[in-house]
Amino acid sequence: MPIHKISGLTVNVCGDVHLGRTFRTGVPLHRLGDREEMVWEEFEQQLNVEADLTIIMGDLFDKFVVPPEVVLRAYDLLTTAADNGREIIILRGNHDASRDSNKKSSFDLLRELTWKVDGILVAERAGYHRTGSTVFLFCGWSPDVSAHDDVSFLQENKWGEPVAAAFGHWDITQHGEDTHNLIPLDALANLGVGKVFTGHIHKADSFTRNGMEVHVVGSMQPYAHGEEPDGSMLYMTLTPEQAEDMLAGDEDVFADSNIRILLIDGAEYPHEFNCLSRTFKRTLSGVAKVDEEGNPVAAYDTFDLRTMISTTLTEFGISEALQSRINTTLTEKLSHA
Repeated sequence: MPIHKISGLTVNVCGDVHLGRTFRTGVPLHRLGDREEMVWEEFEQQLNVEADLTIIMGDLFDKFVVPPEVVLRAYDLLTTAADNGREIIILRGNHDASRDSNKKSSFDLLRELTWKVDGILVAERAGYHRTGSTVFLFCGWSPDVSAHDDVSFLQENKWGEPVAAAFGHWDITQHGEDTHNLIPLDALANLGVGKVFTGHIHKADSFTRNGMEVHVVGSMQPYAHGEEPDGSMLYMTLTPEQAEDMLAGDEDVFADSNIRILLIDGAEYPHEFNCLSRTFKRTLSGVAKVDEEGNPVAAYDTFDLRTMISTTLTEFGISEALQSRINTTLTEKLSHA
């Protein structure tokens, strides 16, 4: 659990939750639903952490609209936690709003359900909040106002106290010309903020930029290969030999893991085992690549469209027969282009 001590307060920072996300790629039929339930279980654990303040860092829901039962289950968990004395701040994330004001999201519905619930605050735009004598700045994602402008419009907080930390759902790098959601460090510095926390980025990180301490909290859980922290068992990329060695010691070693097997081009791995999901990644070289520490690296040595398409189709569980038909059709189309 990402617990921080800020001005004497215990602050539980919960990264992007993505309730309502479905997991289907490479999932055995008898394990369907297990990965989704793991997300719910951890979310409930997060809400039960002993803390002065719990902050959900945006993207509570995985999509703009999720099934109503997802909203109601989230509402039940949040209100139960609030009834038990938790103070919860929910930041709006980029999955939660639209530039079309006529469209309403599942997040909008949850806001309406919780707006009179003591102990739950939904942060849609930048604003101050005080817990005890400590002032925080909470910045939800806005579809209409840039992150920089949203913070720049603020005046000094009404309590006249320094801002202990700011929390937002920001990008940490600029994407082309788009600066709409770029972390507004200069505007935050003008308000006297020295410590910043952001969601949105799924892999945790910490650094200092422009003299400001920045914490990328990461998502509540990794949700795909490449997002996992070092040493994670939830998502693993292994060579066939590594997988077999681990299975030899315990046939259920991968029961709570999503496994990606790294194969050289043309090789197959027919063995079944108990896991949350099993997918494959191919490399064109004669041997699977590894990094300096001996960990497998999924990569292509050359750009080969057919192999790349086949790999993607395999990861989505498409049969070899159908893959062959798709590749044949593609080859015919390209040859007549």
